[in-house]
Amino acid sequence: MSDATFQEVWREVRLYAPDLPVPLAQRMVNYAYARALRANEWSQLKGSGEWYLPAPYTTGTASATNGSTTITGAGTTWTSDMVGRQIMLNSQGVPWYDITAFVSTTEITLDRAYSGADLSGVSYELSQVYVSAKSDFDYFISILDPEREWKLHFDIEQQVLDSWDPKRQKVGDVWVVSAVGPDPTADGTANSYRQRFEIWPRAGSARRIPYRYQIRTPKLTTSGQVAIWPLKSDVLVEGALARLAMYKGTADAPNPYYDLNLYKFHQEGYLREVHRAMMEDQRVNQTWVTYADVEDWPFAPIDGAYLQKHDVAPMTRWGFGY
Repeated sequence: MSDATFQEVWREVRLYAPDLPVPLAQRMVNYAYARALRANEWSQLKGSGEWYLPAPYTTGTASATNGSTTITGAGTTWTSDMVGRQIMLNSQGVPWYDITAFVSTTEITLDRAYSGADLSGVSYELSQVYVSAKSDFDYFISILDPEREWKLHFDIEQQVLDSWDPKRQKVGDVWVVSAVGPDPTADGTANSYRQRFEIWPRAGSARRIPYRYQIRTPKLTTSGQVAIWPLKSDVLVEGALARLAMYKGTADAPNPYYDLNLYKFHQEGYLREVHRAMMEDQRVNQTWVTYADVEDWPFAPIDGAYLQKHDVAPMTRWGFGY
């Protein structure tokens, strides 16, 4: 079968069970699609992004009142671009407060009420401590610091940072990006959800941090949508029919296609077609080619110059070379 649209796929499934409700047929197709997406790191689901970390801003002084979300500055030139960054007052350390609104060059609004003692004319630091991934982010593939020529860790949990730097006052070269939970600025809907991360140590100067990630693909919803390459529509049909063959129906409307032998037949066909698509994808993705112990090397001084001087033999999953 050539590539078909979502509508064409669920309509074909209903040919085997004409009385199957359309929403249920669509759900079965999406079930097969979701299973196939989880089976492999598909080459068509590779994305990239970039965070820009501005230099810390410390000009002037700040004043805060316990229980208030307003921060007042003196000698400051705050701008609307600072909304979304974080502020620390009087070198107190955590918590960092999110800046949610710009009022004037000498007034900003916090995401929550200031909880410390009243402060007047104290030093402060306004930095980009937290960053958010794109809305279609699934998980990281790699994160880089081009200026320092190394790859960042993204497997360090918050409780580890809590032991390394409880006050979060370390400043310098970034080498950890740690997940902290959902972005509080998102509205909670499926399309707005974003994961938030802490940059540690926070950058002492302006820094550009590019990253690669695996894309989270939404289910098929519109009639004209097609599955990602190389998942052909016959893969989705086989997977949906396997699901259909397990569906008994209801007491009032039993499913005539219910048959566990049919389920086994379609399930085997589905898995075979998914595997065939994975093999086709390897020609582009090359995920079966790895380098020996590359993830165990120290992050510095292993850089491009080092690798050019120290040849490393490629290794496949079956051993060195072919």
